[in-house]
Amino acid sequence: MRFLRKLLLLGLIVLALAAGAFVWWANQPIALRESPLDFSVRPGSSALSAAQQIRAQGADLQPRLFYWLARLSGRGTEIKAGSYEISTGMTPWVLLERMARGDQTLLSVTIPEGWTFEQMLQSLAKAPGLQHDLGDLTPEQIMQRIGAPAQTPPEGEFFPDTYLYARGSSELDVLRRAYQAMQKRLAAAWAQRAPDGMGARYNGNITKRDLQTLTPYNTYIINGLPPTPIALPGEASLQAALHPAPIKALYFVARGNGASQFSDTLAQHNAAVARYILKTP
Repeated sequence: MRFLRKLLLLGLIVLALAAGAFVWWANQPIALRESPLDFSVRPGSSALSAAQQIRAQGADLQPRLFYWLARLSGRGTEIKAGSYEISTGMTPWVLLERMARGDQTLLSVTIPEGWTFEQMLQSLAKAPGLQHDLGDLTPEQIMQRIGAPAQTPPEGEFFPDTYLYARGSSELDVLRRAYQAMQKRLAAAWAQRAPDGMGARYNGNITKRDLQTLTPYNTYIINGLPPTPIALPGEASLQAALHPAPIKALYFVARGNGASQFSDTLAQHNAAVARYILKTP
């Protein structure tokens, strides 16, 4: 009986020491081949396979210990695929938390105002970490791939901004987001007009000589929307109409360089028309 008590006590001591060593390991900085260390985790990876991938890419991480850390903390099934970064001083516990949150390393590409579609494509081709999936696609094919209606010209259809992306994203991913951002702003301008009793006043569906002709599609005369779309709407257009951007713009006018100028008031809009259409200094 006394022997069993001693054996049990010894077992508890060993267990306590093992637990202490495990906690100590989980909070020790990971040794790196280089710092910071960028690495990727493949989709569908378990905690064990993710740790094996990380170790193969230059981090001194013990896969089995990392697996048990993830399992005991309840994070075993929460590992997110993607691109991450380990900096000097990062511990296995912090790394696990970041991977469970999907706190990936993000890169950025900026699309300035006034750029043409071709300039935008050239910038994306040079952006680091992007999959270059445009290949020999024509502008028409690119627009179709990102969800634009058939025969939509590319100029002026993308919102100039800085776009963040994870390493491994594609050029089409960025273009799709820029296109959707512009669609939401256009939808917001029309949505803002409805409460004020304004018509859509969109002259893309009529010619100048038709401005005074009463038809269901002359939105300068009728209030509300025309009975049907003037073209087959794409998924991005439908989503933009359902979820317009949170802006107050009522008006917009083409700048003549592929971009649009949005205005909150009629005075601002008239000034924009004078500047970009009438070329008044």
